[in-house]
Amino acid sequence: MNHDYAHCADFRKDCPKKCFRAQLVRDLERFGKLWPYGVNYPISWMHLEGTEECMKHGKKEKGK
Repeated sequence: MNHDYAHCADFRKDCPKKCFRAQLVRDLERFGKLWPYGVNYPISWMHLEGTEECMKHGKKEKGK
């Protein structure tokens, strides 16, 4: 599994454009249909909401 390029399973359309994980999902949506090999390899997905990786949700108060 390639964690360096794991796609965010918590992606939403309003995720920040500068978020690397969100950009991976956007690229997959955009190029996956155009590039026939885009779906022929394993794609890693991770739940990142509430973690330090999440630019949108990572700012939640910790411990709650």
